[in-house]
Amino acid sequence: QGLLPMQRRRGSRVMEAVLAVCHYYTLLYIVCACLILQEFQSSFKLLLSTDFLNPAKLREAFVGEAPLPSWWEDELKTLLNATDWGLLRYLSLLSPLCLVLTFLVSVSNTCRHAWSAFRHGGGLQNSPGVDNTIMIIALPMISCMMAYRCVTRMWMISANSKVGSLAFVKDLQGNATR
Repeated sequence: QGLLPMQRRRGSRVMEAVLAVCHYYTLLYIVCACLILQEFQSSFKLLLSTDFLNPAKLREAFVGEAPLPSWWEDELKTLLNATDWGLLRYLSLLSPLCLVLTFLVSVSNTCRHAWSAFRHGGGLQNSPGVDNTIMIIALPMISCMMAYRCVTRMWMISANSKVGSLAFVKDLQGNATR
């Protein structure tokens, strides 16, 4: 009551800043960063064990495997042909970098958007469409995380990895991979 208008405005700005830090998008980016780090940890173990998808190491992973269907043998020959798969190998090895860059761009655009909402007054509570905008800014990051998971799953299949759920895979004839 006895506060000057300037002090009252400063107090509300501090409260808006605290609420912005505690907003849901902060938790969204923290959870996504943890998931990305966990995925990097597991995928880099695979990459190190295969010498970053060296075709010779990948061929060794299938030695002694049960007879594979002819279509699978053809896929392996195409995949492991060192002359044909060089570009695909290097492009897929760039996917962690693409994921990190997408994450950083999403975080920076969200911060820039939130800062703009504060600068123009109103904060996050009184700015219409802020939640929708923040969700749209985060969509490329979520899509990139799913795409990276698909890439790592293909790395696991190419390396004949039996980690996690891949230990229980069956082919079209019902033969288990163990």
